[in-house]
Amino acid sequence: MALVTFIMMKALNVWFALTTIAMVVAYIWFTFAITRWRIQFRRIMNESDTDANTKAVDSLLNYETVKYFNNEKHETRRFDVSMEKYAKASIQTQISLSVLNTGQALIVALGLMIVMGLSAYGVRTAR
Repeated sequence: MALVTFIMMKALNVWFALTTIAMVVAYIWFTFAITRWRIQFRRIMNESDTDANTKAVDSLLNYETVKYFNNEKHETRRFDVSMEKYAKASIQTQISLSVLNTGQALIVALGLMIVMGLSAYGVRTAR
């Protein structure tokens, strides 16, 4: 980053370098902040997936016991509740990933727009 900043300051001007540094810092900060926020959804999704898989395996291993006590509806209900939690957590995880990707794209687009504006100003003033 230091080398790129040095080259931009020598070849162009300080505003290009400052804009690039600001864009990179904003991108990194935004990525870390949203990733920290996303972790909770990811954990919930992983826990509910593990819970659903555990219930499915348990029901299959104890098939005869479940059948003997006529408990299929109860086991199905337990599994459905776990899968519902997983589906909700999966949707939240996907939404948070979309927020992350959209924010990153906006930061890059804004930085690019500013650099293009600086370039257009430089061409206009014959620098």
